[in-house]
Order: sequence, then C-alpha cells, then structure tokens
Amino acid sequence: MLVSRKAAGTLFVGGALSLTLGSLLYPAMLGAQKVNSAPERIIATPATGPLTEADRDFVVELRAAGLWEYPVGQMALRKGTTKAVKIGHLHNSRASWPR
Repeated sequence: MLVSRKAAGTLFVGGALSLTLGSLLYPAMLGAQKVNSAPERIIATPATGPLTEADRDFVVELRAAGLWEYPVGQMALRKGTTKAVKIGHLHNSRASWPR
C-alpha cells in the first residue's frame, strides 16, 4: 500500500510536532513534581547550616514586611567587633522603628 505525498507530509509534520511538544513538556512536568514533592529542597549550604526554599521564602516575607531591621541591628550590637558596625546599628534602629 502506497502512501501519498500529502499523507506522508502530514504524518511527518504531526510526528515532529508531537516529539517537540513531548520534549518540552516532559522536563517541565518533572520540575513541577520535584517542587511539589520536595518543599524542603536545599538551595545553599553555608557554614551555619543548610538553607531550604522555605527559609528563603521566610526571609523574603520578613524583609517585605520590614521586620528584619530591628533584629539584625540588635545582632550587630551584640556581635559587632568594629565601631562602624555599632554605628550602623544605631542608624538602622533609629530609622526603622517608631518611637
């Protein structure tokens, strides 16, 4: 049974389109499954311990709410070893909290 040129071209284009869509959707679906099934995926490992995506989201929300400045300033006051860090704490704490 012979296949006409038109039918062969249609099959070729349809097959190529199917393979292209499959190769584009497959990695996207794998990524969606990994994010959904592993919310505690480690994104960085500094000396203080591993940081997860949940930690990053927490810091982003904290900073967006303006709640990070005071605790960071207090830590700078406690752990700061130079005069510049302690002066920076005073500037930061006065600017960020109402009296």
